[in-house]
Amino acid sequence: MMGDGELGKNHAFKLIVEKATKSAKEDRYQSIAELKDAFDRLYKSLLEGDNIEQINNDIHNGIYNVNVETYLLKLVSNDKLSAQIVSNNWNMISEVICKCDNENQLKIAINIQDTFVNATGYGGWENYDLFARLAYNIVQESDILSVRKVAYEILDHCASVRYGAKDLLDDLPYDIVELLK
Repeated sequence: MMGDGELGKNHAFKLIVEKATKSAKEDRYQSIAELKDAFDRLYKSLLEGDNIEQINNDIHNGIYNVNVETYLLKLVSNDKLSAQIVSNNWNMISEVICKCDNENQLKIAINIQDTFVNATGYGGWENYDLFARLAYNIVQESDILSVRKVAYEILDHCASVRYGAKDLLDDLPYDIVELLK
């Protein structure tokens, strides 16, 4: 529908159209009002530019919307997502990630896996706890096996340096651990 060229890949309405046309009914907008709200938010964002303060507040509160997903993908493309998670203490971001498009969930998870160690900073042990909780929640909540596996690897790494992360790892049900190893 959006085409195969660059415009189709990066069009501002891409995420809305993809969600509206999902195969599974539960993955689509549940009402016309919800779809209209997504268009309205995007339109407002396009007119005013990214409202970073509002997006940060939404992420901090675990609120998903198209602007949030678009912003997260911008951070991923610049390898800045993990640093933003730390600097903004986005402890509810796992809820947002699990609501993103399946392909984008995987992109986000892989980017975090590739960049979280550097983002913790020298002596930033508590930041490992932040990433451990994020990974634990994704392992528990994501419906996508590949995303859960990446999150498990993040949690496993955090568990090698933090006892609290080890406790989270040990708290995972045996069947989930076996599935993800």
